[in-house]
Amino acid sequence: MDTMQRFQNLINSEENLFSDTCEMMLHSQVNNGRRFLCAMNNLVEYCCSQSCKNKKGVNYHIIYLPTCPEWSRELLARFFIHKIAFTFSDEFISIAKRKAPSTIYLPEKLTKKEITNLYEERAYYKKFLRLFDGKCLPENKYKKTLFILQDKDIVTRKQDKNPWLEQLYTNSLFKHDRNVVVTTTKTAFDIEDEIRGYQSDIPNIENIFVFHSQNRSRITNSYNIDQIERLNRYGVGVKNCFVFYITERPFRLYHALDNVKNSLTSNLLNREIKKYDDFDGFITFTTEELNLMFGRPNNGRRYLIDSSEREIFTAEIDSFLDEFAHNYKIKNSLSLTFTEETQQEFMLECEQELGISNPGIIQPFLSIYKQLWDMEIKRTISSHIADCNTVAFVLPKWATKCQKEALKTAFSTNDRIISFVDFDDLKDGINTNAVVLFVYRYTDVKYKTFPNSFDPLPLRNGQIGLTVVNRLTHNRYYEWNNHFYDKTLNGLLYSDFRKDTIGWIKRILTRPILPDIFDNIDEAEADARDYMAERCTIQFESGRIKQLASARAIYDNGYNYSISSLKDLPFEEGMQIQMLDEIVVQIKDSLIKKSRNILKSEVYIRKDPAYGLSADEIASDVELWKYLLKRKVDATSAEDAYEAIFPSTKEISMNGFQRWLDFSNPMISPRSRKSQNNLLNYLGFNIGGPYHRVILTKKMMRNSDTRLLNSQIESLLQSILTVSIIQEEDFDDLFEAHSEILTLLEVHCAADINTLIELLDIDLKKVISIKYDSHKA
Repeated sequence: MDTMQRFQNLINSEENLFSDTCEMMLHSQVNNGRRFLCAMNNLVEYCCSQSCKNKKGVNYHIIYLPTCPEWSRELLARFFIHKIAFTFSDEFISIAKRKAPSTIYLPEKLTKKEITNLYEERAYYKKFLRLFDGKCLPENKYKKTLFILQDKDIVTRKQDKNPWLEQLYTNSLFKHDRNVVVTTTKTAFDIEDEIRGYQSDIPNIENIFVFHSQNRSRITNSYNIDQIERLNRYGVGVKNCFVFYITERPFRLYHALDNVKNSLTSNLLNREIKKYDDFDGFITFTTEELNLMFGRPNNGRRYLIDSSEREIFTAEIDSFLDEFAHNYKIKNSLSLTFTEETQQEFMLECEQELGISNPGIIQPFLSIYKQLWDMEIKRTISSHIADCNTVAFVLPKWATKCQKEALKTAFSTNDRIISFVDFDDLKDGINTNAVVLFVYRYTDVKYKTFPNSFDPLPLRNGQIGLTVVNRLTHNRYYEWNNHFYDKTLNGLLYSDFRKDTIGWIKRILTRPILPDIFDNIDEAEADARDYMAERCTIQFESGRIKQLASARAIYDNGYNYSISSLKDLPFEEGMQIQMLDEIVVQIKDSLIKKSRNILKSEVYIRKDPAYGLSADEIASDVELWKYLLKRKVDATSAEDAYEAIFPSTKEISMNGFQRWLDFSNPMISPRSRKSQNNLLNYLGFNIGGPYHRVILTKKMMRNSDTRLLNSQIESLLQSILTVSIIQEEDFDDLFEAHSEILTLLEVHCAADINTLIELLDIDLKKVISIKYDSHKA
């Protein structure tokens, strides 16, 4: 049986009085959510059967369900209330028999409505007896299930009227004629206080169902492993704790990993979750699987722009664009250059950015790209949106009028209207037939920026989505980003439940052979900051400040520090935070102070007789390494030097390498860290030595007034502040990811990093409220 067939069994196998329970719910969305309820019922049955095998302690099951309809949480909570009230106790049988007499004796002076209600009540209980009498499980008579809900989960709405819902549960742990206990406010500490006062009448609570809400983390986190084990020492007997995190928000892989799996699991288990298999009780589903549960079509599609000759005609343009400070942005501009007007605009942008014009490198790519656009790309996109009268193209805010007009001309028809939106608009949904994410966008777990070209687009009912990934302009990013994304998704989907019920197996992924692009993820986030204009007001005890909703803050999660954007912050009143920019400034100031001394040393290095520079060359703006490389090439050949620097993987083309010898090119050093290190080694410099620190400092100073350096420092802080202590065995990986900044800070081991952390001035302040200009993303 294949995986899809097993998944179909999961959402369609109705067992254990499932159908009868659904019939008793009297909820308008039961039919729409039937497969969803079936899947969750089978999931809980599986987890309970596994916990019976484990006698060691409490079993946690965290179920994360994004992209759910707004009614799904309420529907699921009510389903389990009904299921447990009906099938795991015989107490409700006696109640039903009293409420369903064969003859109703009507008191005097009843209104017509009151009489109708009496007959409806009898019919309800008679139906229950018909369906459940004799099928309940009295051996579980004295075992209770505790539900932690919100008021709206149990308040009966007009369209889902069930006047008898409150008969199914109690608010008291010590009421013996109900096995369902519901609370909307009590923490696990409150439960302990109640039990401590009734030591001779301890309830047996076998299962706890927590329906988590982002703004009620304090309640959820109180049901952590330590506190439940404290309850069990009173004899409560908790075996399972189910935490349901149900949200309408779109699936975002890195948000799900960091803000849900790692954060929530660490808080509940009171231990740090690092590896994908540190905890096998986190259960989630893909967007495609959730669509099947709710009967929604998979209308999101992806189009990869590519060519069999990609490597031939992208080598030169890639080498040229590597010199740009904002590489992501320039490549996204390049993907929009498919007309003569946009191509002229692009060449002008390159000239303004670099201060030089080199149409001989740019023009061949533009010519081939325009031809491919006319013959294939335009037709393919047109076929995807052929039946759509309204289409919204998602572009960055910096997209030019010329670029927008080119897209409008390409895809407008007499029957089709083209509009343009930015990334923030996707949060509320876009009212068009189709949504096209047209530029490449990727950020990793440190930033979780929405949308990501690898995450599904959030679509309304009947809407189609198209994500365009241009491998001609972004392939050096795409292959690594795709690898990172798939690897992370592998870890997120890992669970015994998925392995045992739908046959999930971990995918074996092959690392790309292209050069690493780790450095560029921070750069992508620096560019992305321009897209995020939503602001919020933070009210501290000491005053208020205005911030971008995308700005990040550090807070104590009860186990260690966490870092989150303000719009993703699990905020509760009284929470203590500090804006991460305040700590970034501390690192930045230290770097700038060190840079002044490092730059002073450059003139002494250039005067070293070993390099034999003339007075004019010493005073020149041309980098020392260029003079030395030119001498090597003159003494042998460009081909020999190229092969020596790139003995295996050719990160750039031969023509790109020859551009390093151009004294008019204002390149401080090769963009790629690997290329840079290979070059310095070839010229006899030590990595981390004085000259290496000089060129790193010059690059840093060029970016010191940009978001790029701030993002790089933020990335470092994310790595070092969110763990308890940096171990020596973790240092090599940490240094690989942040080598430039750590080199300039003269950090050489784990002890140096831990000292750096101790010297940071971290001062969390209590927050009263956070108000957003628009609703929270």
